[in-house]
Amino acid sequence: MMHHVMKLHETHYANHPLTNWDTSSARQPVPLFFFYRTSLTAVPLALVAHFRSLPTALVLSFIHLRKMSSLLAHPINTALLLYVLHLVQRIFFPSTSVPRTPPTESNAGYSWMPRTHAPALLYTTYTPRTLAKFDGHDGGRILFAIAGIVFDVTGAKGFYGPDGMYWRVAGRDASRSAAKQSFDPGTLTSVDQPLDRLEDLTPREIENMRCWAEHFTNRHIICGRLVDNDAGEL
Repeated sequence: MMHHVMKLHETHYANHPLTNWDTSSARQPVPLFFFYRTSLTAVPLALVAHFRSLPTALVLSFIHLRKMSSLLAHPINTALLLYVLHLVQRIFFPSTSVPRTPPTESNAGYSWMPRTHAPALLYTTYTPRTLAKFDGHDGGRILFAIAGIVFDVTGAKGFYGPDGMYWRVAGRDASRSAAKQSFDPGTLTSVDQPLDRLEDLTPREIENMRCWAEHFTNRHIICGRLVDNDAGEL
């Protein structure tokens, strides 16, 4: 009886999948304790590998910070970094506040306004007598004429004002002076005489006068035309 029981016991465990595992067969089931042992071994190994790489990363980060600190130790590098950060801040975070009073200079932005409006200039007719009043004295406007065109050169009072090197032509017909390229008093006609007809000028001198008229046209304001005294009085 006892022998029969032992035989059944051996037969039962001999056919049990956990005790009758043939490693040479790929079809045999894997015992449960294999997964248990594998998981218990793999987790600590992964943790060890992770923490083993931490010192290297910390060392590299420390070296990087040391390099950055050494660069920033120089005042020029620090100033350049602050300037770049300021530019980035202005690009990505522009100011949205609008000043109550617009700036009066063009370099302050697009919304600037002049302090005062420019004085209005009317295109009108001048005679030698009326033109003579605009010689820049007492801080007034400065005008002169070339080839019958009257120019406002008040903005260049340093040249054509009372203390300028070309003060003689202020308030006068400077056509012959431009043709001769001379500021000699003999090139200026008296304001009480008729306009200079310029009939004795050479082609070269006429071309000089036209070039000067074009020069002032591109640089200054044309504010009128010059006519004879008699024509202006009619």
